[in-house]
Amino acid sequence: MKSLRSLFFYMPLLLLLSVDSGSQDIGLWLRITLLAAAGVVGSVLTRKHGSKGLSLIGFLILLLFLPLLKLDNVSAGSELLGYGARIALLFTWVHLSAVLFRKEKSDGILALATGAQAALLIAAFSILPSLVEAYKASNIYLANGPLFTHKNYAAASLLLLVPLSLNAREEGLLGLWLQRFSVGLAILCILLLRTRGVWLGAFVMTAIAVAYYAFKGNAQRRTVGLISLGVISIGIVVAIFASGSEKIFNSDTIQSRLHYWNASWEMFMDQPVTGVGGGQWKIEYPGTGLKGTNESVMSGQTSILRPHNDLLWMLSETGIAGALLFIALLVLGFRQTIKHERGLFFALTIVGFAVYGFGEFPLERATLLLPLATALGFAAAHTKPSIKTRPIAGVILASIAGLFTVYVGQNRVQGERAAKDCLDGYMSGNVRSMQINAQKAQNVCFEMDIYNNPMAYFEGLSHMRTPNGQIPSDTKINQAEAAFNQALQIHPNHILTLNQLAAVKRYNSSIGEAIDLYERVIEIAPRNGNAAMQLMELYRVKGDVYSSLNAMKMFATKDLQWYWRNMNTKNYQPRGQAEGQRMQMLDAYRKSSVTTLKLFAGINNPRPAAKSLHRDLQGKNPGEMWQIWLNWRQN
Repeated sequence: MKSLRSLFFYMPLLLLLSVDSGSQDIGLWLRITLLAAAGVVGSVLTRKHGSKGLSLIGFLILLLFLPLLKLDNVSAGSELLGYGARIALLFTWVHLSAVLFRKEKSDGILALATGAQAALLIAAFSILPSLVEAYKASNIYLANGPLFTHKNYAAASLLLLVPLSLNAREEGLLGLWLQRFSVGLAILCILLLRTRGVWLGAFVMTAIAVAYYAFKGNAQRRTVGLISLGVISIGIVVAIFASGSEKIFNSDTIQSRLHYWNASWEMFMDQPVTGVGGGQWKIEYPGTGLKGTNESVMSGQTSILRPHNDLLWMLSETGIAGALLFIALLVLGFRQTIKHERGLFFALTIVGFAVYGFGEFPLERATLLLPLATALGFAAAHTKPSIKTRPIAGVILASIAGLFTVYVGQNRVQGERAAKDCLDGYMSGNVRSMQINAQKAQNVCFEMDIYNNPMAYFEGLSHMRTPNGQIPSDTKINQAEAAFNQALQIHPNHILTLNQLAAVKRYNSSIGEAIDLYERVIEIAPRNGNAAMQLMELYRVKGDVYSSLNAMKMFATKDLQWYWRNMNTKNYQPRGQAEGQRMQMLDAYRKSSVTTLKLFAGINNPRPAAKSLHRDLQGKNPGEMWQIWLNWRQN
């Protein structure tokens, strides 16, 4: 087959199969790095076929590098470099795709389609076993397979490969059934994976295809499109009913998304021209306040890394100019592809990327950037150059961009590997391993792990960990404080670091500074149990009983009810480590609360708002005091 001689055939396969089990994310930066390296090699090998100028699409992508000018004015420069690496990757592959389309023409389209079909088969067969297990366990999030870290990434990758697969097929029955089987299996997996953004993308893509064929007067393909639209609609309905007790349309999830989007808008309004900086959303988001999200986020247990909307992501991080450039890039790409005879399915790829990006973050993933870059490359290949240059200029620009991505990507891959070992050391209690790997992980392109924790935080934590719970030495405390301060320079709103630095201040008897830090934690994460517990105790030490009572109110009433109900359940056993830790926290809260209530009951002339509580506590034993407090909170 001619297709085997084209780079287009191999790239979807290479990208999909590039997995690094030693990293925290098995494919994120390894795939980006390999794709960039292939882009550099391909650009050099095809240098004789370069365009005599820079297309408008290429120019718009180059303008998206402007946020890098903020490198000295952001908290985490490594994350801004990560943003730049993704944009550089996009530029490199748009350039190379355009060259390949000009050089190979219809053969290139065929090679890309055949490679995408093979990739669909590999991806689908890798997902199917985990899908079976997920449905057996009634937990769809188990359905990611060995090639993806999340079922949403798997579904979105399939979605964007489908239109590329439909663009052409090999001759004969083999080519016909390869296309039909691969696309059919991919659609089945998409329906079963139950990803709302992917469903919406598939529906919109199919609807646009129907409208396109109706406009062109192609009745046969319009009919096929309508049938496909019906199949997808019915399949979505069946998948919803098959979900059983699992909610597909969860109001809590929607409410949380609205909170992320509102925070993104606040960031934009605060810095409308430049944005907060590429890669900085996840650092700035906690600073906007987590009240209104779910309990896991409000307590600080879960970090939110993205706004789940690429347009708002670009708006908040790169300002109005970056968002408009991003929109212009997608609109121009769609316009240039849809009007070309062979461009419909490339246009649909851009549509799928854009629609999915309204609720997720395809800009982050290499498996989603490649189809977009390829579609934009097709548009660039059929667009007259906007800026006249020698062909070698495009090769040089693409090579520089690709090498930059390789540099950033390789450093991030190495950092992630060390970060994984560091986290393993943290979980196993191996303090030495945690410290060594925390230091090893840090470089100019990697400062935080994929869970948004600065590696300096783990370095500081390693100094605080002592055998048998002993108090750390002064030297260790000073080293920990320096590491935590470094972590806060990278991520000023990191809840875990703020908590640990407050603990250091307690060791140093700096009670006022410790209280300020814990109050900052509560300001960010109003349900953070550790900070509330510490504030209860520290305010008691200061003799401020009313502030200690206010700290007691920071625990949610429903958590207290859950705790008391389980405490009074015969033979209760926590279900899992997380529930056990929750019970321990609430048990400590109860004991500390009783101490505060005793102090409060002993004061004279209580404030008017607390007189009834003060009266009820008189002469009561600790158990009765706790019950009175619980009833008072409920009322």
